[in-house]
Amino acid sequence: MCFKGTIHNPDFNKVILHYVDIGATWNAFSFQRYTLFVLKCQDDFLPHCIKLLAEELLTSRFSLNSFKKEEKVVIEENIIKSDNPKNILEDITNASLYENTPYQNTTDDISYHKKKYDYKTVIDFYKQNYVPGNMIFSVSSNMSFATILKSLKTTDFNKMNQKTPSIHLSMMPYLLTPPRVNGVKYRIKHIKKLNSIFLHLWTFKTPTLLKN
Repeated sequence: MCFKGTIHNPDFNKVILHYVDIGATWNAFSFQRYTLFVLKCQDDFLPHCIKLLAEELLTSRFSLNSFKKEEKVVIEENIIKSDNPKNILEDITNASLYENTPYQNTTDDISYHKKKYDYKTVIDFYKQNYVPGNMIFSVSSNMSFATILKSLKTTDFNKMNQKTPSIHLSMMPYLLTPPRVNGVKYRIKHIKKLNSIFLHLWTFKTPTLLKN
């Protein structure tokens, strides 16, 4: 949705052309812990791309028409995912490892779309939580740190909202405390018309106290 047009560049094609003209590539992925936006470009275009990325993440228009179209795409992706043994195995593993925590749930699933998504609720959630105070900006480049910092300061990334609750901080206990499993724990998922066996095996070593 962030690549569908912004306040300054409402035309979706213009957003794409900004990247195509300089040979840049971009993508985004969602996980239980975070949403990852990836942008690759030559060093000379980094300041320009930082500006574009800030614009996309913080000033996207999120039109209702684009929202409805994107949900259809997401539903199709989930239908494909539901038949993929690798995805199924990953979901089962997370459900077992992080039982009774928010991480036991999948990032997205076809079952989530049985009820109609409320457009306003989704957009309000995004605007409340996808803010600079909840973001980590990571750069791998030959450009100096001072140059990168200067570029960031001229964008909306530099605007910190202190009143916004940090989801990242609220989830820290789950990130810092490893799952504890007593004995053998397993889950089996039978997939029709599949002759192969897909297996995840996790082992945990019980911490020992160091003696002086």
